[in-house]
Amino acid sequence: MPKKRFSAEQIVTLLRQIEVSMAQGNPTPVACRDAGINTPNGPSMPDHLESTRGAIVVGDGKFSVHAVGTSAYQGPIESLVGGKTPMEYGVEPGHERALFAALLLPDPDDLYDKNAVRVIIREISVGYLESDTAKAFVSALAQNGLDRAACRAAICGGSHLGPHDKPDDDLFRVRLDVVIPFHFRTPKI
Repeated sequence: MPKKRFSAEQIVTLLRQIEVSMAQGNPTPVACRDAGINTPNGPSMPDHLESTRGAIVVGDGKFSVHAVGTSAYQGPIESLVGGKTPMEYGVEPGHERALFAALLLPDPDDLYDKNAVRVIIREISVGYLESDTAKAFVSALAQNGLDRAACRAAICGGSHLGPHDKPDDDLFRVRLDVVIPFHFRTPKI
């Protein structure tokens, strides 16, 4: 039986379902299971990856990769979180942040970088992967027969400015839950 291919929209829909479940207090494994996603184990993983065009980037929960160019997308990012917030830049426990599913979509037609990778949340562009990270991501996609992937994203910052804050202290930042070198898992429905 041939394996089903998932579009970017289908992957984002699954990630939105997981996002809602996690917002209701479910841990990530439970939210994934409820969405019908199982992580393939062992040496069979490359076979699963070759049968899809999209996948989910494996993360470690540290949100250590920052999207660049977010200053150009402050209005759209603010609309995603509902306005200025008391959020800080940290994603560690105790720091406020908004979690989302993000689509990482290569943009080979970008005027400045043929390896550009756009970061998209809820169909809204919010920035790009840094150039070296994007190059590694595009290479990893090609090695696995993929053309896009999704991951968890945290929107941080965007707080109201205080009297001692710097002008860019109120900017929203987008941090991605990915591990480098990139590894992928396929969604199963």
